[in-house]
Amino acid sequence: MNKAYIITPLVALAAFIPFYLSVHREFAAEEVAEKEAIRAAAEQKLRDEAAARIAAIEEANQINAQRKMEREERDAKDLMEKEARQAAIDARDAAFNEQNRLSRQASDLAKEVANVQAEIAEIDSRQDFYRKEITHLRQYVPLAESNSRDLRKTLSDIQAADIARAEAERAAAAAAAAAASKGR
Repeated sequence: MNKAYIITPLVALAAFIPFYLSVHREFAAEEVAEKEAIRAAAEQKLRDEAAARIAAIEEANQINAQRKMEREERDAKDLMEKEARQAAIDARDAAFNEQNRLSRQASDLAKEVANVQAEIAEIDSRQDFYRKEITHLRQYVPLAESNSRDLRKTLSDIQAADIARAEAERAAAAAAAAAASKGR
């Protein structure tokens, strides 16, 4: 009877060992496959993040190129406006010099009243022209200032978008770092 207590468990153990080894091999193979799938998913995620970073860099480069082009256009426009203002100032100075010369000439030519009256009429027409020019400039300056404000607002909107994009990239990098450290 003592032998039956020893032999039966040994026979059962001998029958169980091949079953256990096959199940253990399958479980180990599944575990290796699962680890390989996790590693492949992590590598794919890193490749996707790298591609997204490259796309963001290219987009930022395009935006910078566009801003540079807009800045060059704006600088060219500002230069043209500055030259136009300088030409207007030169014309105004020339007109004032001409007016002073004509005033001196009028006092010198007091005997020739008819000529002086013609010159006075000419000066009056020039003054009307300059008044119209001043009126025109008074209307133009607020428009130019409005355009300048609009350009400043656009630039501030672009800067705000750049800041928001940088914040989003930092948040994404922090999330990736957190995910990477959590995965370890």
